[in-house]
Amino acid sequence: VLLHGLTTSVAGLQNRMGGVFFTLALFGFSGLSAMDVFMGEMSLSLREMRSGYYKIPPMLASKVFVDMMLLRILPACLFTAIFYPLAQFDDRMPNFLRFAITAVLVNVTAGTLVAALSVPFDSLGAANLTGSILMLVLLLLNGALLNLDGAPIYVAAFQHLSFFRYAYEAMLTNELKDKIVMIAAPGMDPFPLSANLFLDLLGLDPARINSDILTLLAFAAGHCFIAGFLLHRKKNKGKRSKNTCCGIPLPGAASKKDVPLLPQTSAPAASSAAMQMR
Repeated sequence: VLLHGLTTSVAGLQNRMGGVFFTLALFGFSGLSAMDVFMGEMSLSLREMRSGYYKIPPMLASKVFVDMMLLRILPACLFTAIFYPLAQFDDRMPNFLRFAITAVLVNVTAGTLVAALSVPFDSLGAANLTGSILMLVLLLLNGALLNLDGAPIYVAAFQHLSFFRYAYEAMLTNELKDKIVMIAAPGMDPFPLSANLFLDLLGLDPARINSDILTLLAFAAGHCFIAGFLLHRKKNKGKRSKNTCCGIPLPGAASKKDVPLLPQTSAPAASSAAMQMR
């Protein structure tokens, strides 16, 4: 409702940028709801995996798939179906589909990142705090709040680690490509300005829309791989720590192979030995 009726003026350009940033922030922080994907039943899952009931890949795939369908894809599609026409973004179907796909991938990528981040933690509060700080830093590196060209080199280099950067470029260039913005400066007659020039000043390239979408997909797959790796380490760490204390084997933790077997004697031999002792 706040963005309804966008125009081709500078105000409309600013509102389009605000709408894109709002979408990214919404789905980025809604990804924190994925903190319970593994943490909610972590102890039970680890115990069952160590007992051999199932392996990590099927457990990981089932949990991520259910969370992805119910809390990532469906909400993002519903949001896009309501938000996009109300904001009066580009009404062409290819632009709508690209916006919807990008919104879905942002939500999926944020959810898989948070799910992977929750694996090493035992405290839900610590995991939530770490996830919130990480989302804020990644959101800052998307190029909307910070001019990355003027930032220090070590800061600008980290922009490629922020999936928000690729989503921001895909959404904004999808909306502003080939549009004309009317600039109305005080004391001057309004004059047209190509939005492509504005995108170029921001370091955004409309030709990279498809590659940005594929990069978001790669981020989501990478986060799933990291989650599986961390689960494997936690599973094996529990096995090692079960029979050790501070890396030292416990006295009663020897295996059956390490316990010396007593010599076995037959029953008649044992009874005759008892009679001789008497």
